[in-house]
Amino acid sequence: MNKAGRGALAGFLATGPMTYALFEIYKHLPQEERSPLPPATITDDFFKSFGERIGDRWIIPATMAAHFAYGATTAIPYSFLGPKSQLPVWVKGSGYGFAIWALSYLGLMPSLNFRSHATDMPWRRNAMMIGAHFVWGYSVASAEEFLRKRGDQMLVGERKAAAAE
Repeated sequence: MNKAGRGALAGFLATGPMTYALFEIYKHLPQEERSPLPPATITDDFFKSFGERIGDRWIIPATMAAHFAYGATTAIPYSFLGPKSQLPVWVKGSGYGFAIWALSYLGLMPSLNFRSHATDMPWRRNAMMIGAHFVWGYSVASAEEFLRKRGDQMLVGERKAAAAE
């Protein structure tokens, strides 16, 4: 498996635990801070930027598709950078997750005029998002390492993977 494919798969897989963490932390927010989570507001804003409104029937599937696609895409650089570092997986991954949070919520989202930027969120929601990105980053790093070491064997079998080396 090539590096970009491995990173994308690791990011896609890591978005599951991240989403679960978001849902669990969200339940503990004060009622007044339980507005829609950023993946939903970003998806809604994306469609609005094209003059479209996504209906209630499609907002959840569109949000999940966009969320997992973003997770897959933003993990690709990790597969090129992460293996070069000798730091423990949890340090590399958590740091990468924090970097993606900062780039997304302090840079990309504000520059696109999307609602979900960190400077407009209460501190608890920022803590929730940072924590979820730590989970995502650690999961990306763990999945990428596993796929790098064993992924080809799992996908094509031991003999074919050994023959390809």
